[in-house]
Formats: sequence, structure tokens, C-alpha cells
Amino acid sequence: MLFAPGVKFISLKGKILLESTPLRGQVKFGRNCAVNINGTITFKSNITIGEGSVLYVGPDATLTFGSGFYATSDLGVNCKKKISFGDGCLIAYQVQVLDTDFHRIMDKTGILNPDKEVIIGNHVWIGARTTVLKGTRIADNIVIGAASVLTKQYNVNYSVYAGNPATLVKKNVEWDY
Repeated sequence: MLFAPGVKFISLKGKILLESTPLRGQVKFGRNCAVNINGTITFKSNITIGEGSVLYVGPDATLTFGSGFYATSDLGVNCKKKISFGDGCLIAYQVQVLDTDFHRIMDKTGILNPDKEVIIGNHVWIGARTTVLKGTRIADNIVIGAASVLTKQYNVNYSVYAGNPATLVKKNVEWDY
């Protein structure tokens, strides 16, 4: 792993798993990142977490980064249950990914807003300032437009989704970086 200046490990009570040969630079953290791991975080290979990013993994939660994951800067991940990024994901600046509301809403029958996992497929590009909320599932080979809000399943491969809430805007597209 490589850590730029200013990376802060707030808590390392959980587990860090590396699913590749432990070589220098397989996982890179940019300047001024904050990392709070109380659950399990798994890195495959060739991971870049850009500067100013904040990762929180709660107790009993799992956060997974696939091979070739690249976040430019200011990624915010708040994981209380499960968040998974597939291989080859590109995350633009100021993207937020949350599998929780952090505060419970209850009635006499119980919790009305339970935590729900977030699954992001392979080769997904998420545009700047997008918010990915609990229960979101993004299929493989999808582009998410900037400033979108995602709250459901996005299943059409090779497509673009955008907006608040995000909707399908174009099919049969590919992207490369």
C-alpha cells in the first residue's frame, strides 16, 4: 500500500484483506484521506483512492473494491452493511455512496428504514457529485451522469443513467479511460 501525506487512520479495529500479491502500490491513498475501519475492507488489485476521500466501515459491515478501481478525489463511502465496487470502476470527484440513513425511523412495528446493501458492477463510471443511496444496484458497463441520485436497480448494461432520480437516458453505449 502507498499512503500520501496526511492520510489519517481514525480506527483500524476491523480487518483489511488484500486479494492480490502484496506489491508496493497495489492500493494507493491520496493526500488527506480519512479511513475508519471497524468491519472488513477488501481490496483486489490496482486500487486508487483519490485525495480527500473518507471511508467509514462500521462493525460487521463489508466494503469491497474490485481490481482497477479508481476514485479521483473526495469520495465519501459510509458503509454500515455492505458496499461492493466491481472491477474497472471509475469514480469522479465528490461522489457519495451510502448503504444507511445513519438515523433510525421507527413505529410500533419496528425500523422503517433498514440499512440496505449497495452493489456496483464491473466497468461502471460514476460522474461527479453523484449520490448513491442504500439499496442501489448498478449492473455492469454503465455510465452514471454527473449530479445524479441513485436509489434503485439500474439493470440495462451498456447504458447511461442520469438525473434526480436517475433514469435511463441512452442505450448501447460504451466507455473507456
